[in-house]
Amino acid sequence: MKEIEAIVASPTEQDNLVVQLFKRDGGQFGEVFREGIQSRIEIYPSVDGKPWNFEVDELVHVLQLAVQKLSATA
Repeated sequence: MKEIEAIVASPTEQDNLVVQLFKRDGGQFGEVFREGIQSRIEIYPSVDGKPWNFEVDELVHVLQLAVQKLSATA
């Protein structure tokens, strides 16, 4: 089972689409967005103060998909 979910969103406080990143058992941990021609990620602190823990290959895969989704909407 995948532990990370990526959802394309258009938050009202943002001018452009973002990809929100969620850990299935821990809430939203960040979002990927475009800044000019660059893709950037903002990582949020966890609510409980514990460090986030991810399987590296899955995180890399989700980030690549997020960049692809944002590039397709540009």
